[in-house]
Amino acid sequence: MRTFFNKILINNSNLFGLFKKISVILIFIVITNQYRAQTNWSQLHSVNGYASSAIHVLNDTQLYIAGSNPSVSVNFGTGYSSLDNGNNWSEFTFGINAGWGREIFYTHQDTGYFVSQNFGILKTINGGVNWNNVSLNAISNKCAEFIDGNIFYVGKSNGNIEKTINGGANWSIQNTPSSFGINRICFIDINIGYATSEAGIILKTTDGGNNWTQVLSGVTYNLNEIDFPQADTGFVLERNNISTNSTRLLKTMDGGASWNEYTPTTSNLLYGLKMINTLEGYIVGENSTVLKTTDGGQNWISLTTNIPPGQILSNIFITSSNIYVSGEGVYKSTLTTGISNRNSNKINDDVSIFPSPTISKLFINTNNNIEYISITDLSGRILKSYGNNLHELDVSNLNSGVYFIQLYNNEKVIVRKFIKE
Repeated sequence: MRTFFNKILINNSNLFGLFKKISVILIFIVITNQYRAQTNWSQLHSVNGYASSAIHVLNDTQLYIAGSNPSVSVNFGTGYSSLDNGNNWSEFTFGINAGWGREIFYTHQDTGYFVSQNFGILKTINGGVNWNNVSLNAISNKCAEFIDGNIFYVGKSNGNIEKTINGGANWSIQNTPSSFGINRICFIDINIGYATSEAGIILKTTDGGNNWTQVLSGVTYNLNEIDFPQADTGFVLERNNISTNSTRLLKTMDGGASWNEYTPTTSNLLYGLKMINTLEGYIVGENSTVLKTTDGGQNWISLTTNIPPGQILSNIFITSSNIYVSGEGVYKSTLTTGISNRNSNKINDDVSIFPSPTISKLFINTNNNIEYISITDLSGRILKSYGNNLHELDVSNLNSGVYFIQLYNNEKVIVRKFIKE
């Protein structure tokens, strides 16, 4: 009898172990499918020989890309725009010596900027029919960061950063500790920003670029893409390490004071990085590689996609409902998680400030939950600050001039300009 019961206990124990193994396998399958479920990508643009190095999306209907057409010349700067979600595209070119289109940014379908490598910073106010050069000088451009249609920064090949606060009408030159070119710039709000360069150099400003200091990255290799989903948490991607056939990732959780290094598990070179929040984000690269993390960059899963094999993907743009990747083609997929739009952190159309010009009162019309408000002069100096959810501000004691108002909402900063008479 004892032997019989022992057999039952042993069999039940084995059965429990079997169920446990099956459960683990099922959980693994569910998690794996969750990571690899994002297979349906729609091709929105493809031109033989064309490669884009930047993409900008407005309202999931207006798409803009900048790059070059090597089939003509590697320096043949070219861009495309679509006003119907990628169904039809219009081309605009800037000639044989323009160089790569480094960045493109539109505030609406009429007003936009095309930052070329060698041909300057070009601005249109009629939807790309005509372009005017608003550059400060002929020094080669490497990148740009747009806060809105008036305030933006341009990284130069000599290590300087140039800033405009009026759409390119006037510029200020910001010196940095780097003697190398500025590869990428990322601003969290109107004052705090970061930039990457060669030889492990990461730069930081806390006053709108008036002063840039070098933060210690702990590495010496070249750095490229940079993204800060929160004020203290940021990610930096290595730049094209062909010798090791890998790309390393740096992460800080203390505003750049210290960095941890991760290496995504792929033999493909990686070029584009965008985080949705501090945990979830994407990286793209050669051979149609699309990687995803849900644990803050510690682990990256390769997504199975229907993007044609062998494509070089270099850029990512994320809206509230879709993710766009571009390079040798433009592709779109629906986000699997309903996460707010990171790209709206610096500009939000659901805000109006009136009247401008004003003599004494400034009124704010918005549905956003505003936590903090500040008013700065053109140099970025804070002159006034207010508490949350105020819709009427007294600015009567400000001197006559042009000012910026910043409305902070969790991780967002909404920037508007007004005139005080």
